[in-house]
Amino acid sequence: SVTGTGYVITGYSNTAANVLAPVTHPWVMRTDMTGATVVWSNTYNYNGSGNSYSTGIVERLNTSNIYEYYIAGYASTGQIGGVDMMVMKMNENGTMGTPSQFTYGFP
Repeated sequence: SVTGTGYVITGYSNTAANVLAPVTHPWVMRTDMTGATVVWSNTYNYNGSGNSYSTGIVERLNTSNIYEYYIAGYASTGQIGGVDMMVMKMNENGTMGTPSQFTYGFP
């Protein structure tokens, strides 16, 4: 995604607080226009536990003329059932507000 001032990239990262049980979290990074300098980089812990994966990102210029980012993916420990679709929302600085995590699935 291009904001006019850089790129926003999403994926996921394994974090290994416990080497025997690594956990996967969505990862979002914003770079400058060259792609060489990271402006910010965050991982997000969806729902506080389990594995979650980011598979895409959408950039939106809201009515206040501020960029927002929505990442889509799936969570293995969703609110509704086993594996749920998830959406996470963050502002142009990569900070999540409230509410910022949404899940969709079947029980």
